[in-house]
Amino acid sequence: MSTAIATPTTAQPRQRSIIDAAEGALLASVSDEAARAAVARVALAVRGQRARAKPAQQADWDRCAPASYVAAIEWCARHGLYPGGSPPTVYLLPQAGELQARITHIGYATLAARVGIRLRTVAVHKADELRLDCGLVTLHDQDPDTEPSGLEDLRGVIVCYATPGQPETRLWVGMSAIRAARSASRSRGGPWETHPVQMARAAAIRAAFRRGDIIAEGLQLPEDPDEVAAAREAERVERARGPGADLARARQLAAPVDAWEPEPERDPETGELIPEGAGAR
Repeated sequence: MSTAIATPTTAQPRQRSIIDAAEGALLASVSDEAARAAVARVALAVRGQRARAKPAQQADWDRCAPASYVAAIEWCARHGLYPGGSPPTVYLLPQAGELQARITHIGYATLAARVGIRLRTVAVHKADELRLDCGLVTLHDQDPDTEPSGLEDLRGVIVCYATPGQPETRLWVGMSAIRAARSASRSRGGPWETHPVQMARAAAIRAAFRRGDIIAEGLQLPEDPDEVAAAREAERVERARGPGADLARARQLAAPVDAWEPEPERDPETGELIPEGAGAR
């Protein structure tokens, strides 16, 4: 029987050292025991999530800048949201060389509960019946056995929220907003692939907030990195067009409208064109 000891890959110890270094840097910068405990808890969860990632995804983790590990762990600890668990309150994703956080619908509900707001979502299957009235929704005869398993089964998401002393408001978010969020995602093999309905629920909450449908004093949602990146890209494209494009468009709009020309006159009997100035016969 062989007694050879398996040698770990270079990526594994390197990644472990990056997480250890990020945790150590943050622990050295805070003295509050609760904050230190939160950092340690997040760092432990990060190690677990990275270890569970598929080989291709682990390679993406290996390419993330060490500073992004520090930022991601600090962000999660500061907001009290932790990767891991079932379901998690936040996912950590390697994107474009950085480790970034994506809040789940459970995470948004957790943030809302801290300021006294009840926030929940209902994924609606294509087979479910619902009624819309000015954006508010009523769901009829929902079959608990038809829980959507993927975006192809999803009709949309109902976002329900209630502030203290007020009845629950139910808002409808359709697939166009959810597909836009999916298209903006830059992750490869991330939660949009593994947990699409959970991500759709989170996207619906953000869409309802962007539309101004949820009025909840004291509740501020952290920015979504994908949406921020999409907005920056749109701004970059607009700048690349330059002032010349805007000037050309302005000139086009200001150009005089061509003079109206009447339709040629035709003989009512034969349909032939009547020479100009001859008049109808």
